[in-house]
Amino acid sequence: MFDKSRIRYVIWIVLLSLTLAGCTGGSSGPSPSVKPTYRVDGVVDGATYDGPVTPKIALGPGTSLVSLTLNDENFLSGTQVSMAGEYTLTVIVENSQGERAFGSINFTIKAPKEPKEPDPEGVIKVPAQYASIQSAIDAARDGDSIIVDSGTYYENIYLGGKNITLTSTDPLDPAVVSSTIIDGDNAAPVIRIDGEGTKAEVTGFTIRNGHSTFGGGFSIINATVTIRHNVIAQNSASEGGGIYVYTSNTSPKIVMEHNILRGNIAPLGGAAFIIEGHGTITDNTVQDNGGGFYIEGGTYLISRNDIGDNGGTGLHLEQGIHTIIENEINRSGEVGVCANEGEHEITNNTVTGNNMGGLYLNDGKHTITNNLISKNVHDSYGGGLIAFFGQHIIEHNTVTNNTALGEGSSGGGGLYLVDGEHSITNNTVTHNAALLGHGGGLYMRGGNHTVTDNTFSDNLATGTWYELPPVDPSRVDIVVVGSYGGGVHGWEGTYIITNNVMRNNVCDNEGLSQGGGLFLWQSEGTVTNNLASENLAASGGGMSISGLCIISGNTVDENTASIQGGGLDVSDGEHTISDNIVRNNLASYGGGMYVGGQTTIMNNEVSNNTATVLGGGLYVAGASHAINDNVIRNNVASQGSGGGLYVNAIRSAIFGNEVLHNVAGGEVTPDDAVWEITGGGGALYVIDGSSVITNNEMRDNSTAGYGGGLHVLLGEHRVSNNTVTGNQSDHDGGGLYCGHSTYPEHPLTITRLTGNLFQGNSAQGNGGAVGVKAEASLTDANGYLLPIPDTFNDYRDNTPGDVYYQ
Repeated sequence: MFDKSRIRYVIWIVLLSLTLAGCTGGSSGPSPSVKPTYRVDGVVDGATYDGPVTPKIALGPGTSLVSLTLNDENFLSGTQVSMAGEYTLTVIVENSQGERAFGSINFTIKAPKEPKEPDPEGVIKVPAQYASIQSAIDAARDGDSIIVDSGTYYENIYLGGKNITLTSTDPLDPAVVSSTIIDGDNAAPVIRIDGEGTKAEVTGFTIRNGHSTFGGGFSIINATVTIRHNVIAQNSASEGGGIYVYTSNTSPKIVMEHNILRGNIAPLGGAAFIIEGHGTITDNTVQDNGGGFYIEGGTYLISRNDIGDNGGTGLHLEQGIHTIIENEINRSGEVGVCANEGEHEITNNTVTGNNMGGLYLNDGKHTITNNLISKNVHDSYGGGLIAFFGQHIIEHNTVTNNTALGEGSSGGGGLYLVDGEHSITNNTVTHNAALLGHGGGLYMRGGNHTVTDNTFSDNLATGTWYELPPVDPSRVDIVVVGSYGGGVHGWEGTYIITNNVMRNNVCDNEGLSQGGGLFLWQSEGTVTNNLASENLAASGGGMSISGLCIISGNTVDENTASIQGGGLDVSDGEHTISDNIVRNNLASYGGGMYVGGQTTIMNNEVSNNTATVLGGGLYVAGASHAINDNVIRNNVASQGSGGGLYVNAIRSAIFGNEVLHNVAGGEVTPDDAVWEITGGGGALYVIDGSSVITNNEMRDNSTAGYGGGLHVLLGEHRVSNNTVTGNQSDHDGGGLYCGHSTYPEHPLTITRLTGNLFQGNSAQGNGGAVGVKAEASLTDANGYLLPIPDTFNDYRDNTPGDVYYQ
């Protein structure tokens, strides 16, 4: 038999025609009025019910209620009717012009009864047994299931602390889910669940148009709930537009699986706001909400969610202990993932295209592993990842194509770390940019950081130009803030930087850029066993370092600096530079290395580097240096002096080095030429200060200037027990040249020359072994002038002759 109670009727009653007062046919007048309309929910015309019903009137646009009666007595919309009998519900409505519409609905309630006993399987059906979902819930007992047929149910339901399952007819069928709708009519949360011990499940609905302070779609208080296979859309709240969960401790379990949350809005947690509790949030689609998930405290597994195109933060974590794994967190209006305090494991996620950075970590202790962090942008710092304070492990991530746009001390196109203790290990950091700041790949400031086994390649830092109001109206004053650390930047911290590859990174701001591959400023630590190759900067094409550092075991190869330190630029502090391979680098000064401060330079191989001006292999300046047991070969100072090594320091000890096959062009600057300063020093050029040069081998070096092997100028130098062989000069001093300046304030050149072997050297001018300019002097170890012929040194087969005094 056909059962009318299974069909939902919506009756709209419209006044079809009514002549407007004061209007005449054919004449112009006011616009046509909006016809009065209404809708009746909760009862169906002609239906018979076994239990209570709740008639409710919804008014159309511009419509007001004139009267509502039930069996000719006034009736309040939304009042439950439970007494047995036959009923007529009569409605009269009107619009603002006084036009009226009316209608009536007849229905029957068989008899008042206790809440319906569920069938033996514990199943209650809506609307077959109960016209509304709420009436079915009121009738249900713990353990029952309520199955709801397709339709739109305008209700704000409350589970009443019951352990029940509320489900559509087929939660796995998207068509059923989209057609089984609970509409909150923006009056309250669509579904409210609370009560200690409550264990409920809601599955297979479209839940929409809820609104409240706490939770528009769901408001869950101190309850264990499973929410799966729902569409939660167009809800709003102050906290938790789609879902709000509050638990006073971690006991309640929350499960959210296979839901779609879209178009929900709230200042905090557009999709969901969760406080405490524990559970799983998996396989949800969270898109186009005001924000994504906001979780405060608790312990959750958050996995395989697609969190994209949300207006605020994609995933916000406050404290708690969470595992975030295999999520897609993309295109957020703010940061992709924000983690404040707590202890979180963030693994195997894709974090791309977010507008305030990929990840933001503030304090706490987090592990960031095996994530793809790409194409994120931050308007200040940390395009890919930002970390302030805390202790974080960042390993095995791919950080690529991220951008930071902040000026000055901002930067960190890929990663930005401030203070705290962080381990950065086995990451690939490529094609990131700090377009107005520092640290194209990685920016670090303060704290203690370990950076090991990473690849930093093709990153860019550009620095900033500022145009200031001119003091002189005829010109424009420019202030330049340089760029530092194309690949890696460290400032005022303690660092262990080891086994990294830094390749093809660029600092691009002309003369003020430093550290194409690595920049450490006023820092302490170790830089060991890294490869810095094909990087570019104005100073320190490969690395630029100051502070107190050990620089050891690195290969610094094929880097370029437009000014100084093609491979290494080391200054301002105390450093040990040992066991490095520095080769094939290019700069104006110090093709291989430019070294200042106070350093020990030992056991390095410095080869095939080029300086266009001074110091093909090394340029050493500053306070005090020990340069020992290095191999310095095949380097070129193409236009100036010191093919192998150029030293301009207060004190230096140069001993035990092999300086072979280096070339110096021998030219001098126009300013130096005025004071008759000479250039050259195919192997070694030492100017000013006090030096000890002993037990070195200088072989097969050459210069177009003076001193094919060694050139000393100004100051006092002890040259002893060296082997100087096969060197060649186009002027005087095939092996050694002692120069002088006519500048009155320049010191004399005094060379204490003892125990050296000069063999097979040649000069196209004079002094095949040694050339001495007037006013310069050669002495023995005690400061007495050498005899002529010299008996303190060994001369063999030099051309022309051995020692020439100008």
